[in-house]
Amino acid sequence: MISSNEIIGMIEETMSMEFEDKAKAATSTLQELGLDSLDSLEFLYLVQDRFDLNIKNDRYSNFLSLSPEGISDIINKKINP
Repeated sequence: MISSNEIIGMIEETMSMEFEDKAKAATSTLQELGLDSLDSLEFLYLVQDRFDLNIKNDRYSNFLSLSPEGISDIINKKINP
């Protein structure tokens, strides 16, 4: 199972960010965390590559409005359907 903390760690590492309040970051959208549309698209590709997933095109437009918690839920559902 992938946790929201792992997703937060990936964001911090790839986007050179640091979040003091991990609990708040877990429920904040990517946009609220400071990622713009290009950053979120880059992060989406990273998630797909790292977890060997294919997230459908209809999810791309919603990705910016997802939280790390929501992203980990999607990953876990795809890994363990």
